Amino acid sequence: MQKQHILLPLFVIMAAIGILHHFALANFWYWTIWWIDVVMHTLGGVVLGLAALWFLLSVHRVQSWPPRRVFVVVLGVVFAVGVAWEFFEFFAKLFVQGHFFPDTVLDIFADVAGGLVAFAYYLGLHPKDTLTCIS
Repeated sequence: MQKQHILLPLFVIMAAIGILHHFALANFWYWTIWWIDVVMHTLGGVVLGLAALWFLLSVHRVQSWPPRRVFVVVLGVVFAVGVAWEFFEFFAKLFVQGHFFPDTVLDIFADVAGGLVAFAYYLGLHPKDTLTCIS
């Protein structure tokens, strides 16, 4: 898999996040549409997963790695950054009082779901690895 195959979807999704975030702030969607945060975290998880894949392809010989190792590394990066973001939200008090724990669990779940989408994209570019990953 060429790392160039990751850059286009990575930048397209990053642009979509930027545009959606702009409209969400301008129209108070974060405060009026409860699920917009879930969409943003899912897209963020996809971006983190694709960025992790791009980095791995740039620095390491991921092509020789078993798919399970790529899976663990990608989801580990997404999970770690998602948890770090939740700490940031907590210390910056960017949450509705009394709803921090349920919001945090849902946000991290959405981050990881986005990472799974990125890994599925990786497997789609490596169809031969799909069977070894699920067997």
